[in-house]
Amino acid sequence: MEKHYLRRFVDFGNVYNLCPVLIGAVANGHIWLERGGIGLSGFSLLLSGFASVLTVQGLLLMIGGLIGGIIVGALPGLSATMGVALLIPLSFGMDPVNALVLLIAVYCGAVYGGSVSAILLRTPGTPAAAATMFDGHPMAARGEAGRALGWAAVASMVGGLLSAIVLTVASPQIAKVALQ
Repeated sequence: MEKHYLRRFVDFGNVYNLCPVLIGAVANGHIWLERGGIGLSGFSLLLSGFASVLTVQGLLLMIGGLIGGIIVGALPGLSATMGVALLIPLSFGMDPVNALVLLIAVYCGAVYGGSVSAILLRTPGTPAAAATMFDGHPMAARGEAGRALGWAAVASMVGGLLSAIVLTVASPQIAKVALQ
């Protein structure tokens, strides 16, 4: 693949056809992109990370960690940080990628799980769910507990995804500033 081939897709904004070209470029070892942002070297690392995480074992650990995290977060007195701290000894014997997948899934599940008890019991399961209690519990009292839990799940997911995207895009620039 040559430079002008990729530039043609980038200039015309044909995103649908650009994705297979980028994935093919990563697979063939071409590491370049003239535009700013993450760059293809970062993009190849991102794809490599997704490939490491999205295995059968990684997905099972992610699902189990989310379910366990929701349970930990729903129990008043156990925070997301405490749930991660309780699982650290278990993670020592695991593959590092799978251990991080489990710990991150438990943390994310516990952040949402804190809103379950905040909405249903008017007792936040985690400190982050204190504000959820003010709107969620009155909705539950009116018989809209399912709707309140659904909106809490959507808000947790959108907030988590947006923060992950911002972190992914901003990290290289922050690292450049930090290394100067």
